[in-house]
Amino acid sequence: MKEDLVKELFAEYLSRLYNKPVKIKPKSASGPDFIIEGHAYECKGSEVDEKILFSQILSYGLQYSQMSLVIPCDVLNFTFIWKLEALEKFLRDHPNQVRSIAIYLIAPKQEQENNYAIFCCRSAQSLNSEISSLLYRLIPHFTSVSSIEEKEGKIKDFLNTIESKIKEEFRKVTIEKAQQANNIWQGDIISIETQTQKLSDL
Repeated sequence: MKEDLVKELFAEYLSRLYNKPVKIKPKSASGPDFIIEGHAYECKGSEVDEKILFSQILSYGLQYSQMSLVIPCDVLNFTFIWKLEALEKFLRDHPNQVRSIAIYLIAPKQEQENNYAIFCCRSAQSLNSEISSLLYRLIPHFTSVSSIEEKEGKIKDFLNTIESKIKEEFRKVTIEKAQQANNIWQGDIISIETQTQKLSDL
């Protein structure tokens, strides 16, 4: 997912969240992509430079009272999540600064074009906890197998492809939680017409 699309989706989400129009900051401007009421939001696409991203999160986390990261769910991997949680813990020791880093996950609803799910994890620690929940969700796929050989093969296959499997499960969870959200602060489904489609309609 391109960064421009992430920003466009999140601008629409923020407009609903704060009940006022939210504009995308020009690319030439420095600082977080969105700053609303002292809350900094940084958006990234699927092809993110982690070194630059974590440097930005550290810098913004020391400057603003609240810090959020907005990313497509396919960015997630174990190392990324652990680094994010470590950074969150380090920032908590800084007086009067962020207590947690909220992570907004974005996932396309593949069966509905131009529809995207946005789900908010309130902290990097809670995002890491979702990994354990996902693994428990997957247990029935293995316990339902009667043959030891088949079970062993399925588990080995899972371990060999664990990163891609977890990403796909996160995509499903993001959509589920966005659909089941009790309020817009927890998540929402955003439908937008992309710039490419707008131009093709002219």
